[in-house]
Amino acid sequence: MLNYCDFYEQQVMDGDSGRMRPDLIVRLPGERQIIVDSKASFEAFLEANHTNDLDKREIKLKDHARLLRQHIVQLGKKSYWHSFQPSVEFVILFLPAEVFFSSALQYDPTLIEIGAENNVIIATPTTLIGLLRGVAYGWKQDMFSKHAQEISDLGHELYKRLYDMNTHL
Repeated sequence: MLNYCDFYEQQVMDGDSGRMRPDLIVRLPGERQIIVDSKASFEAFLEANHTNDLDKREIKLKDHARLLRQHIVQLGKKSYWHSFQPSVEFVILFLPAEVFFSSALQYDPTLIEIGAENNVIIATPTTLIGLLRGVAYGWKQDMFSKHAQEISDLGHELYKRLYDMNTHL
């Protein structure tokens, strides 16, 4: 994907709420960019999986869902898209495993809507790969458009030269 998708890691920018450092900035055709952040805490989830007490496990999984909700709201308030211009008006919250998201959704099924309200799109490895492939496809289409324009320009130039040659003949 590197042929069609440029990205930057750990770029630092001073924003309205202090220094901001998203984990990844993915460049899009048209000089736009997508911000990806992956700094969510999974401590409560890990603690839930290390206990045999079912009541404690449920409490920790509820904490995990609550903490993920808080992180989504806080991430939305950062408004990365204002500091990293030009950018799409949302941020991707990357969760490194599907199970982090699915277990949180069991205890808080509104997480997707909360994310949408706060301009935060939650992505797991599967959905992030899909998103990045879409970006790569956009880059390919952008390249094809540029090459088509070059071909068109060369065709016009060739026509003009042939016309001039015919006139001189």
